[in-house]
Amino acid sequence: MEKEKRIKILNLIDTYYPVVGGVNTVVDKSSIALSKFADVTVGTIKAKNYTDPERPYKIIRCKGFNNLITTDGIAYPQFDKHFRDTIEKGNFDIIHCHSPINLMNYAFKIGKKLKIPVVATIHSIFKPEVKDFLKSETLSNAVTSHLIRIINKADYIFAVSQFCADFVKPFGITKPITIMNNAIDFVAPENTEYLKNIINEKYSLDKSVFTMLFVSRMIKVKNFDLVIDAINLLKEKNYKLKVFLVGDGDYFKTVSKKIKKLRLENYIIMTGMIKDRNLLQAYYARADLVLFPSYMDSAGLVQVEAAAYKKPTLVLEKMAPSEKMTDLYNGILSKNNPEDYAKKIEYCYNNRESLKEIGENAFKTIYRTYDDEKVVKEILNEYNKIIRDYKEKSEKKYPAK
Repeated sequence: MEKEKRIKILNLIDTYYPVVGGVNTVVDKSSIALSKFADVTVGTIKAKNYTDPERPYKIIRCKGFNNLITTDGIAYPQFDKHFRDTIEKGNFDIIHCHSPINLMNYAFKIGKKLKIPVVATIHSIFKPEVKDFLKSETLSNAVTSHLIRIINKADYIFAVSQFCADFVKPFGITKPITIMNNAIDFVAPENTEYLKNIINEKYSLDKSVFTMLFVSRMIKVKNFDLVIDAINLLKEKNYKLKVFLVGDGDYFKTVSKKIKKLRLENYIIMTGMIKDRNLLQAYYARADLVLFPSYMDSAGLVQVEAAAYKKPTLVLEKMAPSEKMTDLYNGILSKNNPEDYAKKIEYCYNNRESLKEIGENAFKTIYRTYDDEKVVKEILNEYNKIIRDYKEKSEKKYPAK
């Protein structure tokens, strides 16, 4: 690592554990990795009946409100003097915000007061999920513009993919955007046969059964219907295949009913949420193909996790998860319709040796882990560059008398 001083980083996020989500995971795993070279604190909402496990970084909790429907949190630092005092006395060098709600607005105020830079990461393109909830193009555009204009108040802006950056610019981003790709926190073992056997034994699967995996929070915009409709098109061909849908959410019952209605229970298995990381890795190891047809994700960790196990991912073309993929080289790309998705699944089913080669290329080109010091160095170097730039600009704006 460069011989910079050990900086103090404050990550702020309105929704955190015990709620499980992609952004939470990124903040947690990156904070763990950065803690080897910096002092990291995560500021977030208080969680009822939950005690944080020991981590190499600090966690400070703030008063707030958890939405019982979506489980999203909204922190209220204005009502928590202890939280505010802890931050103001923390001697932080930089504040990094990961959600455009109350804690980000608080960060802008405290950043100016403490004269330290505020970075905001755009983790979501917002509009698809907002539109699914509001059912209105006009309202979803207005809400997305509101959220993006909040982010635009940050001193510096990151986005998790170029797709994400390009999508949100028309909604009110006027500042330069630095692309900071997400990473995952594990390295797959060399020998995965024992992991595969866990799934084979659990479901009495023969080794020849073509297995697919879809890991996601169960909401409509993750596009579960596309997978179900594609498998429904293939069921008449009597292929030996299984699809594991891993996750939970407000769309779980709808998906379950549709599977039963189409009589696909022999093909599609809903596991619910899997919190055991070892078991989840077993599903990845067993999969021949990973499915990720989401049209709302701004990057996604699923295809990176799949690449760790040298498994290719079937994604939608021209969407964020396909950004680093070339069709049939390091991923499989499909149009957003059941016929094409089914066609691509069928190709994978009939070309398993080619699929293994695609998985190898995915490992070489998509896999990115926080265990890699180069990844941590990339983040820290960007932080240090921002701290220096902010200081230089402040000195020019407020020269010493």
